[in-house]
Formats: sequence, C-alpha cells, structure tokens
Amino acid sequence: MEYSRRTKLCALTILSILLTALFIISAAVQTNDENDVASYMTFYSLNAILTIVASLQQNIERCNDRSPASQLTKATLFCFYGLSILLGVWSIVLIGISANRLMSVEDPGDESIDNPSATEKENIGYEMGGASLGLTSVIYHVLWIHNYGT
Repeated sequence: MEYSRRTKLCALTILSILLTALFIISAAVQTNDENDVASYMTFYSLNAILTIVASLQQNIERCNDRSPASQLTKATLFCFYGLSILLGVWSIVLIGISANRLMSVEDPGDESIDNPSATEKENIGYEMGGASLGLTSVIYHVLWIHNYGT
C-alpha cells in the first residue's frame, strides 16, 4: 500500500512532536542528577531542537527555488546536518561512558547518588537509554530528510 507524501509528512511531524515532548520532559527531570545535570539537560534540549528543525525542514521544503523560503530551507538543512553530526557523536560517547560505568558497578543493589529511588545500575541504564533514544532519533531524522527531503 503506497502512502501519500502528505501522510508521510504527517507521520514525521507527529513522531517529531512526540520525541520533542519526550526530550523536553527528559531535560526537565535531569534536575535530580547531581553529577552531569548541565550535560544531560543540554543533550536532551539539543535533541528536542533537532526534531523541531526536522519538522520545520519538512514543512517548508515544498517551496520552490525562486522563493525567499528556499534560502531558509538551505540554512535549515545546514543547521540540521551539523546538529545531527554533533548529537550522533555525543550519543555514541554517552553510550560508551555509560557502558563503561555499568561494567564497573561493584554492587548492583547500591542506591544511586543521583536518583535515590533507583539503584546505581538502574540509573546508568536510564542514562544509556536516553543516549540510545537520542542516537535513534538522529538516525531516523537524518534518513527521513535524506530520503524524502529536498
């Protein structure tokens, strides 16, 4: 069954809105993280911006080359790909750091310093999950823009 371009655009926009909301919520709950609060808040906020830029790019890409909006489209694409590279590398680094920390946890039942309601192992798992979601979002949006964008 072939979906129309409009249906695909709606799907991207809805998924982007959901991911944006998830990243904003994730950034907001990082206030309980004593060690890397600024780092994770920045990471989640930039991921939210990336999803907004992807939606914006898809929604203005219908403009033809003669319109003033085409310059905005080119600038948006430049910003989008630059931010995607930055966040992709950042996600991979965070996953690696979390995996290294996970292997060095001595007692999996110890309470987390950052989140008293979770064990240290669970807290590292949450951090790894957030970084993995960020990487998945970057890959998804880059592929979408590359395949269906201008």
